[in-house]
Amino acid sequence: MLGSVFPGIPTNLGVLYLTGGNSSLKPEYATTWTTSLKLEPRFAKGLRIEGSYFDISFRDRVAQPLTNALNAFNDPTAGSLAIRNPTSAQIAAAVARLPQGAQNFTGLPDASVVIGGIVDNTIQNAARQTIRGFDLAVDYQAKLNANDTLQLTGSLTYQESDQQLAEGKPVVQLSGLIFNPPHWRGRIGGTFRHANTGLSLFANYVGGTLDNRLQPNLRVGAFTSLDAVVRIRAADESGPFRGLEATVGLMNMFNERPDTIRNTNAALPPYDSANYSVA
Repeated sequence: MLGSVFPGIPTNLGVLYLTGGNSSLKPEYATTWTTSLKLEPRFAKGLRIEGSYFDISFRDRVAQPLTNALNAFNDPTAGSLAIRNPTSAQIAAAVARLPQGAQNFTGLPDASVVIGGIVDNTIQNAARQTIRGFDLAVDYQAKLNANDTLQLTGSLTYQESDQQLAEGKPVVQLSGLIFNPPHWRGRIGGTFRHANTGLSLFANYVGGTLDNRLQPNLRVGAFTSLDAVVRIRAADESGPFRGLEATVGLMNMFNERPDTIRNTNAALPPYDSANYSVA
């Protein structure tokens, strides 16, 4: 890649960017504990409330080490993963790790590419990674009459996570940063059933994140969408149409679109594809 993709490197120089697997990976281990509470109050028949807290501590977590690869040369925590002005020996050693050799994406002839930096974002074993948070779910079902039922549901999740690449390295926040899970997610809606027909309507919420890849840091706005599903099941108790069901779904009914993000590479999606959908 050209240095224009990575701030901190002259734009006319090439950057050897390493990604993918790593032959030296070790198994990862985790210690997990959760606590849950479920309530079904007698005074509200059909209501169920469930809440849980989770805490997961990984050791030797298999992960990409750089959460901000584009800004690796300006990131003091990157250390030896981002090398400016590498020697011929360092370049040769990096290329030797690639099963199929290096590929030229600079648009320049191979002979004219001068490597000005190396970014190693191959999957590695992080010293530790922790994920903690809580889930809340509410469900209410009511039989309105002989043919009609109503079900209301809602869920909410909050998450925190951080990672330390190696002993002595700083602890880096993950949750809430671009291309990592946001702190908040939620879903609320309901389903109305009449005889053999059902209508579901749900609103989905994905919290915003912080784009810290380039300066200045910018907020990526939250994403809210509305989905609807209609189901019709044949009433026949026998014959060729018995059990036949037709479903029509409308996802993201109002065509909400995620925030446009900054990219130094025109080939990359202009939005956070890890968290938000354009469909």
